[in-house]
Amino acid sequence: MRERLAFARPTPVTAIALLQFGKAWLLMLAAVIAWMVPEALQAYGKVFSSVVYFASHGKHSPPFLLPIYGAYVAAMGWGLWQLRGWARRNLMATSGLTLAIWGRWFLFDQALGGPIRNATGEPAPTSAQIQAIGFLLLVDAIVFFYLFFDVDVKQAFGVKE
Repeated sequence: MRERLAFARPTPVTAIALLQFGKAWLLMLAAVIAWMVPEALQAYGKVFSSVVYFASHGKHSPPFLLPIYGAYVAAMGWGLWQLRGWARRNLMATSGLTLAIWGRWFLFDQALGGPIRNATGEPAPTSAQIQAIGFLLLVDAIVFFYLFFDVDVKQAFGVKE
C-alpha cells in the first residue's frame, strides 16, 4: 500500500476531482437515458448533445461508448482524490491535447472560414456545441495550468523540482 503523503489535498485539486466525478455522472446518466428512453434524445436533442459533447471532450459519442468515457473520467477523479501521480499526468496530457487540437481548430481553421469538419474529423459543430467547446477549453486551460504549474499541487503529488 502506498505511503500517505504529509501534504493535504489542495482545495482546487478537490474541485477538479469533483468536476471529474460530475462529468462521469453526466456521461453515465446520458448512457442510461439513451438506452432506456431513446425518444428523449429527440425531445432534448440540442441540450443533451451539448452536455455530452462537453463531458466527452468534444466528441460525437454513440451511446454505447458513454459508459466507457464515464469510467475513464471517474477513474481520473478518483486518482486526483487519492493524489495519484498517474491521474495528474494523465489529466494534464488529455487537457493539453484537447487544448492543442481544439485551439488549433478555433485559431486557424475557424478563423479562415470554417471547415465542414471539426478538429477530430467529425461534422463541424453546431453553435451550441461551439459554446460547449469554448467552455471546455476554458476549463481544460485552468485544469492544465493549475496541475502543471502550481507549487502546492506539485508538492501534494510528490513531484520533485
